[in-house]
Amino acid sequence: MKIRKSLALVSFVAALLCAPFLLDPAVLQANMASPVQPGAPMGAPFAELADLVIEEENLRFDLRPLVVADPVPVSATYQINNTGEERRLNLIFVTGASMIREVAVALNERPLEGLLIDTAAVPEAWQPPTQTPAVDDGEPLPFEMWEDQQTLHFWVDVPAGRSTIAVNYEAFAGSYADDAPTQYWQVGYVLAPAKAWGGFGTLHVEAQVPDGWHAASTPPLTRDGNRLHATFDGIPADVLTITAQMPSLSARTYQGLRWGAIVLGVVICALFGYHIGQRLAWRGRKAGLVWALGWVVALVPVALFLAVFWIDPGTGGPQASHVYSYGLGMGALFGVPMLLVLGTLACGLAGAAGHRLARMDQRR
Repeated sequence: MKIRKSLALVSFVAALLCAPFLLDPAVLQANMASPVQPGAPMGAPFAELADLVIEEENLRFDLRPLVVADPVPVSATYQINNTGEERRLNLIFVTGASMIREVAVALNERPLEGLLIDTAAVPEAWQPPTQTPAVDDGEPLPFEMWEDQQTLHFWVDVPAGRSTIAVNYEAFAGSYADDAPTQYWQVGYVLAPAKAWGGFGTLHVEAQVPDGWHAASTPPLTRDGNRLHATFDGIPADVLTITAQMPSLSARTYQGLRWGAIVLGVVICALFGYHIGQRLAWRGRKAGLVWALGWVVALVPVALFLAVFWIDPGTGGPQASHVYSYGLGMGALFGVPMLLVLGTLACGLAGAAGHRLARMDQRR
């Protein structure tokens, strides 16, 4: 009996020591990688364009593929007015590192060939952003690019008069993760190169975000449903940034649900053990059978605990914050064995108490 009590005490203390890791993912974040996951910068074209004017630019982003962590389609269409003679231009378009694909450029709806993706230095004023806005009016989020910035080079014969240049590609968005269950997706687009043209008229910006997602932008864009949009006279800033995040309950709420699942599961184990202990006593059998049944009944708090994991978007998938999910993974690794111990202890101890009380009633 003394050995059993000692083992029970040791198991209970071990469970208490592991409880912080079981309940709070932040405890297990010491060896995390950087919370910032770099993305590919995006930007406007540049050339020797002092005598050409961009009368209108239509800039569109489609963030809906971020639901499955696919790259963001970007479309930039320029209405250009060449008041002089036809010119052959070498345009440079900042697109980012190797994380781009499906690149296409057209002049007046005619596809251009000879596109070259290369690494080239850009002026300091054309550097991509270092931060994007928070979706909850908090502090801006850090933003990083891939180290090897790549640029798209192409030659284009711009005729006299008005022409349209369309650039389409897909770029992988950056991301930032903290202790929130879902990560923040970040898009940065460089507008500054357009200032090198002979003039700039109107900029139309539109971004489609996934249904119901949080979103914020700098400069601010107006939101209508899942569409962000704005029209600017001239270039409003050197860079345009967008942050988007799938909504979820707060980390504190999920932590509360995990506590609730554990408490409810342990109470169920204790009530079951107490009931079985009394029944064994009335049948004249020893209480040791309750401890054997405890390992089975302990699956109840484990199941409730894992159910909370199942509904928590931070446990896995393309939207999970790797900072948050790392802590959850370690919590589950330590938590399941400890819940088996706690459930067994609750069942066994309550069963022993029920058995003792029933025996006392029998002696009266």
